[in-house]
Amino acid sequence: DALQRLRSTGHNQAVLISGESGAGKTESSKLVLSFVTDAMRSRQDTASAARLRGKGWVEEQVRQTSPVLEAFGNAMTVRNNNSSRFGKWLDLRFSSSNELLGSSLTTYLLETTRVCGQSAGERCFHVFFQLLQARSSTMLSKLQLDEPESYNYLQGA
Repeated sequence: DALQRLRSTGHNQAVLISGESGAGKTESSKLVLSFVTDAMRSRQDTASAARLRGKGWVEEQVRQTSPVLEAFGNAMTVRNNNSSRFGKWLDLRFSSSNELLGSSLTTYLLETTRVCGQSAGERCFHVFFQLLQARSSTMLSKLQLDEPESYNYLQGA
């Protein structure tokens, strides 16, 4: 409905995804983003599509923000292995010919208490574990990271 109104009126539209922990908000937002970018691109006429060929990198850049945001803002909780610990507002900008011009992302309410400690059965943000898992890579080896067990912060995780 929002996509149809955007096309017909050109007025700003919003999609709100809400629900309790573990309801699938993160996965739903990825699906909505994929659908919107694909649907808007498929509406371009063939002349416009020929002109825009090779410009799908904007859509791909927007889609690739999810893994980065999840690493720094998601954590394992007792209810969900990939729980978002923050809110986000994604603003997509389209041209009059349905071309995705760009986007901006605002994050808010990051659960900063998780940085200091976690409840029993929960973990800190994924990025800490991802860094330690990749510690042998050439780029990260310069950080001289130890085994996860050597960090008190990660005990019990």
